[in-house]
Amino acid sequence: MASPCRQLRRRASRLAILLLLGLGLAGSSFAQSKANSRPARLRARISTTSYGVVHVQAADLAGVGFGHGYALAVSDICTVADRWVTVRAERSRFFGVEGAREGWQTVTNLQSDFYWQRLIDSDLVGKELSHPPPMGPIPEVRELVRGYVAGYNYYLQQTGAARIPDPRCRGKPWVRPITERDVYLRAFLTVGFCGGYPTFSTFSYEAVALLEDGEWTRASLYIALSLGLSLFATFLGFAAARELGVIRGRV
Repeated sequence: MASPCRQLRRRASRLAILLLLGLGLAGSSFAQSKANSRPARLRARISTTSYGVVHVQAADLAGVGFGHGYALAVSDICTVADRWVTVRAERSRFFGVEGAREGWQTVTNLQSDFYWQRLIDSDLVGKELSHPPPMGPIPEVRELVRGYVAGYNYYLQQTGAARIPDPRCRGKPWVRPITERDVYLRAFLTVGFCGGYPTFSTFSYEAVALLEDGEWTRASLYIALSLGLSLFATFLGFAAARELGVIRGRV
């Protein structure tokens, strides 16, 4: 008996093939956006390996984003749609205060909704998008996001919520088209939360590079100062928190 993951990969492959045949583009198959508001059609060539790995080829970044958004929706629409419920601060509305939570979520849906609604009300996305690069998104990122949203929404337009193959979200009212603001808001949180990991990777790479070049003294100073200053800054932060009464019973 095939595993659920393999069944899902096979289903995704079949859906992709049906899409390509339906578009009448056979061998070099292209998925196309039919949104009349776009100055030019978004096109992407989508193929899936026997292991379920999706490959997207396009002439521009908007096309790459379009193919990725479409392929992701085909392969796991319910999981992806669930994320947008969180971003729109609607988990309590559709799943209840203590209902189904998203992935690593450790708080109640109501607490999650309050958090995301605060970000929405503060117009975090609008403020970030108003800044020119490098403070705001560079043009390439904007094109990728534009394409991604178009690809995801194109899948929903084609399939319809009532005809989604996965019974987990078939016909559910929370499966809706997304906006570019939804994607940016989710991305801003992800980048903020995970930003420390590439920062640490850079620190490790530079330290190893100095050691490989025989710069033992510089490498030692770099490591010592980086770790020492970061720990000192953390100490100052905790000390300030104690004074302000922010941290209680944990320090």
